[in-house]
Amino acid sequence: MALVTLQERIASVIDRIAENFVSGIADFVVLLIFLAVGYIVARFFAAIVRRGLYEARLERKLREKGMDDALLGFTLTDIIVTTVKISTFAVFLGIGADVTRLGFLNTVILWVLGYLPHFIEGVVIITGAMLAVDYIVDRIKKAHDIPFPGFLGVAMKVFVGYTALVISMPLILPGADVEILKTFFTLVIGAFALAVGLGGAIALGLGMKEAVESVSKEKKNELRKLIH
Repeated sequence: MALVTLQERIASVIDRIAENFVSGIADFVVLLIFLAVGYIVARFFAAIVRRGLYEARLERKLREKGMDDALLGFTLTDIIVTTVKISTFAVFLGIGADVTRLGFLNTVILWVLGYLPHFIEGVVIITGAMLAVDYIVDRIKKAHDIPFPGFLGVAMKVFVGYTALVISMPLILPGADVEILKTFFTLVIGAFALAVGLGGAIALGLGMKEAVESVSKEKKNELRKLIH
């Protein structure tokens, strides 16, 4: 009797294992199908977007404004197309994760889908900042009435780049602590302001000294003429 019961339980366990295995394989195959379809559709949409940007002459307009070298070797078209491709693929990945039940794999997929919008937002912030500061710096260098255009351009790039990094880092790296970066940035700005203030005060003092000496010499000559 005990042997029969044991055999029945073993058979039941084997049946459940086989059922779960078959169900898992089926879910995995369904997920692969969604991934394959998503990959094809993503490439299709990416090709359409790339063609549209080409027809709009986006890269040509950036070159005309001197902004084609702002993205450290990348092009704005490639960034936009890649973003569209990843976003489209993520949609199908999310549908596949919702249809199937693969436990840990689904948890990872859902985490990636939740992280992706923040990552894209961070990339948009950095890209926009790099394009904007490159355009501004080019205008500064071409202006003839701005003193120290080279130094001012470098300072502008550092300021905007650092600010974009502080804003985008928590989005690209969830949980990243940017307080150290903020403190360091505050100290650098404070030191720079102090240096500029002292330099301006010294320059003003020297200028006033020369002005006072010049006026004194003129008045001294006038007094001598009156006395004699």
